[in-house]
Amino acid sequence: MDNDSIKANIKRIRERLDFTQKEVAQGIGLEEQKYRRIESGDTKVIHKDLPKIAEFFSVSLEELLLGFTPNEYASQELEDYKALYGEKLKENTQVWVDKNAELQKRVDSLEKQVTKLHQIIEDLTLNNTMLIKRLNNEEA
Repeated sequence: MDNDSIKANIKRIRERLDFTQKEVAQGIGLEEQKYRRIESGDTKVIHKDLPKIAEFFSVSLEELLLGFTPNEYASQELEDYKALYGEKLKENTQVWVDKNAELQKRVDSLEKQVTKLHQIIEDLTLNNTMLIKRLNNEEA
């Protein structure tokens, strides 16, 4: 929220409400020239003038500064969404933890099977080697 955006908000609100610069200046107790300089950006908006301007326009200070009025229920809505999605996140996290545990058990089981198969292959290879040696000895 810089001076340019504040002056643009002030001007936009004034024009929307169909006030002249002179009317606003008189309404907030400023010289017309000083008010014109605020809107044109030739001077910084003075902190003490902002509440006067907002009151004259019957808008919140937030609207004057931000260009919109924050929803007064927004914080509660945000908290409600956080709670809702926080619960969903916990539920989904637990589902994924459970699935991961199941998959890890399956991986462990498959690793044991692979180890057994490696042992069988080694045993068969050894048996084949011994059989080939016997056959070679018998032929000789």
